Amino acid sequence: MSIDSRLPAELCVRRRPSAGALLLGALLVFTLVFAAGYLLLDPYTFAALLDPVNTVMWSIVFVLAALLVVLAGLVLARSRGIQRDSSEGLRFLAIGRAAEAEAIFSRIERRNRWLWSVRIPARWNCAVSLLVQGRFDEALRRFALLSAEPYNERALPQIWEGLPSMVALCYALRGRLDEAEAALAEQERRRVQRHLMTWVLPQAVIACRRGLHEEVVRVLESEPRALETVYGSVLGRALRVVHAFSCEQAGRQVPPELRGAIGQLADGDVAWAREWPALDRWLRDGGWGSGRAA
Repeated sequence: MSIDSRLPAELCVRRRPSAGALLLGALLVFTLVFAAGYLLLDPYTFAALLDPVNTVMWSIVFVLAALLVVLAGLVLARSRGIQRDSSEGLRFLAIGRAAEAEAIFSRIERRNRWLWSVRIPARWNCAVSLLVQGRFDEALRRFALLSAEPYNERALPQIWEGLPSMVALCYALRGRLDEAEAALAEQERRRVQRHLMTWVLPQAVIACRRGLHEEVVRVLESEPRALETVYGSVLGRALRVVHAFSCEQAGRQVPPELRGAIGQLADGDVAWAREWPALDRWLRDGGWGSGRAA
């Protein structure tokens, strides 16, 4: 395993305004300003407007322009609504309320099924929300849909790069380690950058479930500054749990700051551990994540 602190920590994808929408808006503003300036500065054109026939013609033009402005406003309002809902979903995911985040992203995906630039990030965030809840079959179905999308590699490389690792994480948390390692091999074949969460976490889970606790601790403690940048993220908290569990299984003392942070976990922060019997039992015995679904 390797850790690179330069890589982004968050798995969540935020939708940015498309270049096409920005260009369309700029062209609309330029056209309106140019037309208004031309009419005001050219006296012959302005005088021609007073002719009844031209007045009707220009009235139609201005009505059409007004309708276009209204349409652009509606599109902008819808875009802002999507951004607002996405931000709310990411906030819920960050504070451990993954079920509410999933509901928001499912709604965004359903309402924008024909708009791929919205649908794909919403589907990704929904899959992450399902994974955090321990609903691995549903998460894997979402990741499979994402892998079939034709837009990922060029338009949304962050999703395309992270897909095999996230599939590996689902399999690893379920104990299907051979399938998890096969998914990581696909990540290697893609020759992409190793994002801290999408690469280190599945490898740590696989090694931990194979009993290689010393190796997990050695790697995770070799770059403490890099890990500090991700421990507050939604899957960073999962890595923190795996780190503490590996310390105890390796016969080491769990660092006080790590133990204290795990003691503050919310119910939704450890639902992903329900199909990992040893870790689930360790969490219950320690009194962490009480109230989780069995």
